[in-house]
Amino acid sequence: MPINYIQSLLPSSEGILKDIEGYAHLNNIPIITSDVSTLLSILIKSTSTKKILEIGTAIGYSSIVMAKSAGNNSQILSIEKNSALAE
Repeated sequence: MPINYIQSLLPSSEGILKDIEGYAHLNNIPIITSDVSTLLSILIKSTSTKKILEIGTAIGYSSIVMAKSAGNNSQILSIEKNSALAE
């Protein structure tokens, strides 16, 4: 299967991202997959994006991915309608 092969080439998450992946899995909270994470990172870095709007934040996994990719002096405006997740 091509998707499994592509995912096998991607680096494993470390640190806080690895911790959040475990939490999301245990609590059935959807987060982006590693291939989507890599694509977002490439797009943000290649366009030197510094301002990001995220709609549907859940537990902040993709926000962290995007912030790391955008680097210093970046801003992320995050919108989450679920008040429990927003906290």
